[in-house]
Amino acid sequence: MKNLCDNCDNILNKINVLLAKLKPSQYREYWKVWNAKFRDRYRDIFGDKYRLYFDYPTDGTEEIYPEIDTIIQKINKFFTKTPYTDDFKIRNIKDYIEGYAYKNGENKKIKIGKLLNNVLKYLEKSENNSENNPKKEESIKKFVNLRVDEIKHLLKEFNNRPSYKQIITNKLVCISRHPYDIAGMSTDRRWTSCMRLEDKEKYIGPGSYAHMIGYDIKEGTLIAYLIDENDKNINDPLARILIKPYINTDDPKDILLVPEPTTYSDKSLSHKSYDKFRQVVENWLESFQNKKKGTYTFNSKLYQDYSPQTVHKISEEKFKEIEKYISVDSESSEKSLRRILNMYPFIADGKFEDLVIYVKGEFPKNSYLFIKSGIWKDGVLAHVYIFKDVVIEQGYIYDSVCRGRVKGGIFCKVNFYGIFENGVWLNGTFNSEAVWKNGKWKVGIVLLQDKNNKEFMYQIPINPSIGRRIAEKSDNRDDFAEKYKKYFLSEYSDNNLNEKIVMFENYEQRLKENINKYERYVPYY
Repeated sequence: MKNLCDNCDNILNKINVLLAKLKPSQYREYWKVWNAKFRDRYRDIFGDKYRLYFDYPTDGTEEIYPEIDTIIQKINKFFTKTPYTDDFKIRNIKDYIEGYAYKNGENKKIKIGKLLNNVLKYLEKSENNSENNPKKEESIKKFVNLRVDEIKHLLKEFNNRPSYKQIITNKLVCISRHPYDIAGMSTDRRWTSCMRLEDKEKYIGPGSYAHMIGYDIKEGTLIAYLIDENDKNINDPLARILIKPYINTDDPKDILLVPEPTTYSDKSLSHKSYDKFRQVVENWLESFQNKKKGTYTFNSKLYQDYSPQTVHKISEEKFKEIEKYISVDSESSEKSLRRILNMYPFIADGKFEDLVIYVKGEFPKNSYLFIKSGIWKDGVLAHVYIFKDVVIEQGYIYDSVCRGRVKGGIFCKVNFYGIFENGVWLNGTFNSEAVWKNGKWKVGIVLLQDKNNKEFMYQIPINPSIGRRIAEKSDNRDDFAEKYKKYFLSEYSDNNLNEKIVMFENYEQRLKENINKYERYVPYY
């Protein structure tokens, strides 16, 4: 009986592929390569199947309702404050999805898009009228411009709203190793990309990187699709994520499968919907890769679409240990601690207590890491923003902004606003509100103030406390330059200057060695 079921599954797999949408001319070359050499790859994961289907953990409504509710509230507020729309209201989400607002207490309905355009015309007319009234022009114009931009944004959101069918239809996540599904990743889909295949019949040229698809087939890229539960042939997927193979730097035979950070879609669903889709993919990958650990680099033969060059995979045991001492703040644009640790491995390798972090921006391509509070005991921090509630006890802080309290560590290319109690300063900017108490200073730009309270910046090889004392007795910037040079020459003979140079060279070497551990993430100076 089992063999019969297996045979049925195999037949269905083949039928599903045949029913999908690529033309033979678009597909044939990829099938030949895959069938000849790579048909059995990932058999340990997929068995005899080409596609795996997973439940999407939602009924398709709850993740989108809060976002729509917010939009409805904003639109209704505009309707109440604008002539000709003030009698109309969007009563519920169903109204919004269907595209109609209703007159208060009546069944009369008007299209929401028409009402929003009426609001926009009214505001633009108000802006034009303000130009004829110089007394009101400044304040009215600013106010109206903000409102016009907001209405345009709401119109865009409304026009991109999901269909009622999209909301109520149950969904699945399909993960495929079949070359057909990979080759068709951006062809005849709701989206397009540089991986679009040529369609000569429709006079559509190939995407700028379509020639790289063959390498995806050869090197082992997988693809995940978000689909309606009745679309197992992937005729009209809602979104897709490519899963790229990374190579262990210590063992080229060890491959880590990593989802690309970009989710392609027509943006008809909410951000939370796509995030849940990604979470299903990541959970599946973790289910058979959870014991892997080490540093993995992107396969250089593949097209790199915003994927990080390197990821650092930590073991499950290590993650559970780190999780006790670190948390992701609620305002973070990236909520997954595991994902953040993989992208910023120097955190996972550091020592800390009660650390609260968050990420701002589109993760990871345009994101920035913030440390909000806690104690950093040791390790490397690079390209981070450190808040005033953070205490730095030791470590290597590179190319960062720091507002915290420093008890030790080696600092290089740091924009500093905090309290420097002790440590080694190699270079950076020491701002006017920053406090210098003690430490070793090589050189840096210091914001100073002369005796006339005029501020200026100067790069000096003496620490900020001494520099500020000299500046306070100086008439201006030029006078300061003369005075600090005299001080420096009187304090440093050739011998102790050489000692200072050697000392800082040693600190620089230590910094470089530690930064080099993460050279794939952080370029050292």
